[in-house]
Amino acid sequence: MIPGFGSTWRESVVALGLATSMLVSPATAGAEVALREMVAMSDGTRLDTSVLLPDAAGAFPVILLRTPYDDRDFQEQLSLAVGFGFAVVIQYTRGSGGSEGSPQAFRTDREDGHEALDWILAQPWSDGRIAMGGLSALAIPAYLMAPGADPRLQCQLLAIATSDVYADTAFNGGVFRQRDVKAWLGWVGASDWLTNLESHRLCDSWWDPLRLAPSESVNIRTASIHLGGWYDVFTQGTINGYKLWRTAPDPVIANRQYLVMGPADHYHPGGNIAGPRTFPLDATMDIIATTISFLQWCFDGYNDIIDAWPRVQYYLMGSDEPGAPGNTWRGAPDWPIPADETRLYLSKDGGLGFVPPAEDGLADVLLDPANPSPTTGGRNLVGSLGAEDQVTVEARPDAVVFTSQPLSDPLEVVGHLYATLRVQTVGTDADVAVRVTDVYPDGRSILITDGIQRLSMRNGCLEKAGVPMGTPMDVDVDLWSTAYVFAPLHRIRVIVTASNSPRFELNPDLRELPAGTAFTLVLPASGASVLRLPVPRPDEPTPEVVEAAELPVVAEEISETGSDASDVAKWDLPGSDAPGDLPATDAPPTDSVAETVTPFDVPPEALATEDLVPPIDVSWRDYGPDATGKDPGSESLASDIQAGDASPRTKTGGGCSAGGATPSGATPLLAISSILVLAFGFRRRRI
Repeated sequence: MIPGFGSTWRESVVALGLATSMLVSPATAGAEVALREMVAMSDGTRLDTSVLLPDAAGAFPVILLRTPYDDRDFQEQLSLAVGFGFAVVIQYTRGSGGSEGSPQAFRTDREDGHEALDWILAQPWSDGRIAMGGLSALAIPAYLMAPGADPRLQCQLLAIATSDVYADTAFNGGVFRQRDVKAWLGWVGASDWLTNLESHRLCDSWWDPLRLAPSESVNIRTASIHLGGWYDVFTQGTINGYKLWRTAPDPVIANRQYLVMGPADHYHPGGNIAGPRTFPLDATMDIIATTISFLQWCFDGYNDIIDAWPRVQYYLMGSDEPGAPGNTWRGAPDWPIPADETRLYLSKDGGLGFVPPAEDGLADVLLDPANPSPTTGGRNLVGSLGAEDQVTVEARPDAVVFTSQPLSDPLEVVGHLYATLRVQTVGTDADVAVRVTDVYPDGRSILITDGIQRLSMRNGCLEKAGVPMGTPMDVDVDLWSTAYVFAPLHRIRVIVTASNSPRFELNPDLRELPAGTAFTLVLPASGASVLRLPVPRPDEPTPEVVEAAELPVVAEEISETGSDASDVAKWDLPGSDAPGDLPATDAPPTDSVAETVTPFDVPPEALATEDLVPPIDVSWRDYGPDATGKDPGSESLASDIQAGDASPRTKTGGGCSAGGATPSGATPLLAISSILVLAFGFRRRRI
């Protein structure tokens, strides 16, 4: 058995006891010196910086976080970290807290972060060792400042974030991610940035401070843990960050990178909740032991638990039926795991088959700008989240649905998914939105992943491409990565629409047109329109590994119609799993090269003990896709949804630290302090 996120159950108890004893130790309990500094940047702007020190002589290892949020609640919680002998530095980025300047939405975080490091290293209370981390908007500054940082920034824990704000946040597939971006800019008082986004729809040099190019890995010198979720806003950003860090030229640094991908949405990092779906209890992380282990691994250079991890741990999701395949942790030596591409072909009768269709076909995809296809679940920051049922989306006339016949064997999909579709437009542009769902025998159609691609941006984000009307063209829709097992008797479904609103803006070329056909799907017998699934390559199966189908056997043919949306553009990273990288096969192999791991060695009786495993409170407000009451089809980035309107969540926890679906006990700064976890964690599950 390979250890997972920090320890076995017994080791967790030991870690908890150790942490508790340290908290009440006479030498450390209540021993704290708090300083508040206004640290000047090179341009004269002063940043509000809180310093929490043990009340003892000497110098200490430093935990640094930089935040764009005004709230100071977590500062009091983090003050307990000095009981471990750490100095804690909390710096408010420009325009937040008491810092001077206006909010910069990450644009100055690279240089400001480097200067903050230099300032810390010059202080008498710093022993020259620094750890940094956070999640979401606290991890993005850490990502951006890593290349070229002083090497005494030894390690980072980078949770649910990205190193490419353009492709993973602002513009997915060239389409503005309007609702999430506007809400977040409102939260941090930076709504005026919408004008800049309108002027920089292409990934021109204006975006350089906000995205790390592959070439910058030469300057990465931090060991890191990259933590993400399959239904997170930054799913692909987390994976791409890990892959970029793995290309660091120093093998010591490259080999001290870990990737952990769980089944959670943005507001339950390390947890087991993805919108309406709650995964088994063993999907959750042991936060206490992980954080304690991380700090030792960082400052001492080793930790027996983390050093025993496989480099990649991912949760292989499955359906919510008793005994369903999947719903287990897997370990792998790197990402992506070796996989072959299995193609499912779209046919004119609504079928989705493992062989090309018998004859050519066409399918018109409709769009009514006044009533676009609605966002329902998925990787969202606001509105409905996660594994939502898509039946209401599929029933609309603007959705075209393709459904496989029932599988006779499990089909395991692990890696980066794409839909390659042949389309032709009736106008000058269009957006191709795709959802992939798991269709249960009872008729539920549960979202697994989705994506979107603007036709004029099909050749990349540097310049727009012409869209010749009526001429068929092939477009790759990036569906991001996932790890999922489709169970026997389940079906795979592809839903194609011309919008996914209000998550994404409506195509500007179509906003003022009457309802009608946005584009036509071309479904040739040659099989040019396909869903491309990465199926793990055959390997010697371990006893707990799910047996995937050698050749899916189907029982009946089914055809229907339905709809969807969403996607993301990205840098072409070294060793990427971009379109065309996977060997093609029309029949999935039999097993996965990845090994099953049990990150949480929990006695069965513990899982059944209510007082040891309290339920997670998920009673959070879900405002749904129409919370703003704004027209999603207006003309500019700034006018669709007023920034901040779609902000139902307080900035106290969960993902973004901008709040959200925050369960009781969610930890806003996962990577920073085990004490913070202790402060919140007792109301969360312990394993």
